[in-house]
Amino acid sequence: MIYHIFRFSNLCSLHFLFASFYFTFKERIIIDNLSDIVKGFFKAEVERPYLTLSEVQKLANAECRIPVIKRAFLFAYLTGLRYSDLEKLKWKVLRENEDELRIIFNQKKTDGLEYLYISQNAEELMGAKGDPDIKKLERQKPTRRS
Repeated sequence: MIYHIFRFSNLCSLHFLFASFYFTFKERIIIDNLSDIVKGFFKAEVERPYLTLSEVQKLANAECRIPVIKRAFLFAYLTGLRYSDLEKLKWKVLRENEDELRIIFNQKKTDGLEYLYISQNAEELMGAKGDPDIKKLERQKPTRRS
């Protein structure tokens, strides 16, 4: 028999434990549903580092060998999109209504439909509209330094 050793997070282990409690109760191995009795634990709030506006402005003014990386970072900063959502972004998810632009997409982490209005600054970073099925941020080769 082959055994696999996995490292589980505390939350994953807790879910497994609750599922085990429920299964043993459902199969009538135990009388009480222990998952109703045992309380979970709560993770303490941690400090999250973030960039200040002046730091982002310095990054926006800095030179970058790969322009698409810089544009993707600034676009993510302005819109709040995660890298995983940015990576799969295509032109066909953009909707224009009169004087506003929005993105309609399925968020990868939550798999929920999202409506995100795009600011003028973020829109300028997108460049010219292309093929609806082409990803918005295609990879580009780095430029040579002088």
